Amino acid sequence: MLKAEIQKIRAKTGFSLHWVLKHIGIGRATYYRWLNYKEKGDKGFVHPLRPLNWEVEAVVAYAKRYPLTGYKKLTYQMLDEGIVALSLFHRFIGY
Repeated sequence: MLKAEIQKIRAKTGFSLHWVLKHIGIGRATYYRWLNYKEKGDKGFVHPLRPLNWEVEAVVAYAKRYPLTGYKKLTYQMLDEGIVALSLFHRFIGY
């Protein structure tokens, strides 16, 4: 889809790929990385910033035990007690 849109722009304007990418704010390396991206499938790839299921469950259970405590204090409490260590865990509560 991205490649098709870029090609449409190039066909209508006659500008080079470099010019088009520069003016829409995408670097050439990023563009080619996106073109060559392949889904990992079910090979067990886990994004390094995404918490594991057991980590999410631990955070949710801990937060439910202390409903009036803010997320920053909960974070330090969980670290101190060895429950789980996540950065920005408050963004993952919805999982």
